[in-house]
Amino acid sequence: MDARELDLRTLLMGAPMGDPTEECGVVTQLNNHLLGMAKLLPSVYGENESCQQAVMELCVLVDMDDSKECVACKRAMLLYGLSAEAEIQCYWDRRVDGSSAVARDLSSRVIPFIIRRFVKQSCQTPEEFVILSILLSEMWAGETLGNCAPL
Repeated sequence: MDARELDLRTLLMGAPMGDPTEECGVVTQLNNHLLGMAKLLPSVYGENESCQQAVMELCVLVDMDDSKECVACKRAMLLYGLSAEAEIQCYWDRRVDGSSAVARDLSSRVIPFIIRRFVKQSCQTPEEFVILSILLSEMWAGETLGNCAPL
């Protein structure tokens, strides 16, 4: 496993098909980002019961195995955090590996277009949420989605 930090696009899409050994690095870094989110929440929301519940749920996600379904849940949480927390958006904005543009596009154009459907389904389709986010970001880059203006 390479010690370098992976960009947001790679974290969401996974390792290149020709490099299956890199997938372990993707899952490890997804877990690290989720743990970072768990540490962030109390500093933003304080030490209350709701925040403690959210931190516990993030830790449950981190403890999940590396199956396809569990990795989709981890990726969906990363996307949800990106859409919901300004501090997470700022983290990706500071990156110089191309993650800044991807994060900005996802948080300002793509996720607002699809998040209501994901939440309406009680967040029961994490893989669909991740794939749709990537698809809209990659294939329809810069296109207006719903009421959101393109970047």
